[in-house]
Amino acid sequence: MRLIRIAAVALAGVMWHVPTVQPNACSLLTAAQVSAALGVTVTANESLAPQMCTWAPAGGPTIGGKSASLGVMSAQLFANDKAAPTLKPSPVAGLGDEAFFFSSGSGPATLDVKKGSSAFQVGVNGFPGEQNKQIAQTLAKAVLAKL
Repeated sequence: MRLIRIAAVALAGVMWHVPTVQPNACSLLTAAQVSAALGVTVTANESLAPQMCTWAPAGGPTIGGKSASLGVMSAQLFANDKAAPTLKPSPVAGLGDEAFFFSSGSGPATLDVKKGSSAFQVGVNGFPGEQNKQIAQTLAKAVLAKL
C-alpha cells in the first residue's frame, strides 16, 4: 500500500508539470518538416506519453545520428529549466515570448520556447553544435505556427 501512495505522489508531481490542455507533440511537426530540416527521411515515434515525440531515420535513433525530439511542457517546467544553473541557459531572441538554448557545446542542442501559457522543448542531434541550434530554431518556428 505504501508503494502505491509513493507512486501516486510521484505521478501527481509529474502531472503538475503538464498543462491542462496540451497538444500531442507528434501533431505539431510533420515527418516532412523534420525530414527537410534534418536532410534525411525520418518517421515519428510517439512515446508512451503524448507530450513527447521523436523523429529519426528508419531503424530508430543512433548515438550521434541525426534525430529530433519535441516535448510539450508546462510554463512552470520552462521556468524551472531557465532557473537551473547547471543548464547554463543562453537566451534566444525572436522565438515566442521567451526562448533559450542549453547545450553541451558541440553536442546536441536543446531549445526551450514559451508562448503564452504553452511551452515546449526541441532537441536536435547529429550535426555540429551551431547547425544543431539552427535546425532547432527552424523546427521551433514551425511549432510556434501551430500554437
